[in-house]
Amino acid sequence: MLERSEGPSIELTMLESLGFYTDSDDLLVTITDPVPPGIDPLLPAASPRSQVPDLEIGGWRPHVIARSKLGRGRLSSLMIVGLCVSLIILVALVASLLQAPAATTARQTSELAATATELAASLSRLDAVISDPAGGVAESSALLLNVDRSARALFDMAAGLPDDNADRQTAIGAAQSALALKTALGDALNYRLVLEPLWQNPELEGVSDSTVAAAQVAEWQVALADVLTDLPASPELADHVEQVKGFIASVETWRIRYLDALTARNTAAAAAATADLEGQMAILAQNGEDALTAIFVTADAERARLISGLAEL
Repeated sequence: MLERSEGPSIELTMLESLGFYTDSDDLLVTITDPVPPGIDPLLPAASPRSQVPDLEIGGWRPHVIARSKLGRGRLSSLMIVGLCVSLIILVALVASLLQAPAATTARQTSELAATATELAASLSRLDAVISDPAGGVAESSALLLNVDRSARALFDMAAGLPDDNADRQTAIGAAQSALALKTALGDALNYRLVLEPLWQNPELEGVSDSTVAAAQVAEWQVALADVLTDLPASPELADHVEQVKGFIASVETWRIRYLDALTARNTAAAAAATADLEGQMAILAQNGEDALTAIFVTADAERARLISGLAEL
């Protein structure tokens, strides 16, 4: 009995497989290679060489990339993109921070110049006040109020600037000078109003009744007391204010002198007292005009200086 092996097989002829042998004792043995299952042994065997023509791709070798490596590569690409975006944002932020002070300075400079121009315009409109000090009080007050408002706006604007700003102190100084100018002019204009009762002394010429004269003088003295309380504390007017105070204090002495002359029916003494009073008042009025004129002349020169300086801001 022959057993199948995995090596070459022995094939018997038909008769020999039935137990009949030829005269010779030799067996006809045919050795064939094993045939894989499912392949017909009668079909011609395939050529061991591929029938597909060789591809002329020199040096080509397949390259296998692990899935984990693909994932890491994709992750690395995302990280690079993210870093680039972050770097761009950081550069833009730094540039913005560097440009912010310059932009702020430019804006502040522009606003300061506009505020300075407004103050210069307000000062220019004071021509009506300086050239005609006895003009309308309401109009003059409105013009001075505009100067005050503009000067305070410039001061506030300059105070908000950095300490190292070149225009900061200049603007603050200009604002303070403008406020001082406005105060001096305001005091001068108000001084005229305050002194008005002083010049409204009673008309005593021809009065012979001491009782009537005493009532008129007493009424005037009440008005003079109000003048004392309203006198300004202005350095430019200090000398004249002292003269006014001295005159008002002397009115009581004059009143006694005048009424005594009327009571004694001494018309010459009464007339002399009246003339003396009017003389003192004339001197006082002239001194007041001189003081006010000096204030307006100084204010006009200061105004021109300020306008010139404000043009440089």
